[in-house]
Amino acid sequence: MSTLKNCKKCGKLFVSTGSMICSSCIEADRDLYGRITEYIAHRPNSTIFDVAEALDISVRKVLDLVNDGNLELRCKTINTEG
Repeated sequence: MSTLKNCKKCGKLFVSTGSMICSSCIEADRDLYGRITEYIAHRPNSTIFDVAEALDISVRKVLDLVNDGNLELRCKTINTEG
């Protein structure tokens, strides 16, 4: 069943079919995940701080993807297999 909800990330009102995140934020997360995985593929021992600085994003954004289950931390480095 579709219901109106506010996006958990941006606060925008959207029609949800079960998700807590709007389609715009989902797409932005996918894009960010792709950028991070590409960076890590070339630099496998990168730290969260390396990734955040190189991609000009906040450490919080990287940690949000970890907390959402999209990335995995291993001894201060990031692993894209999770």
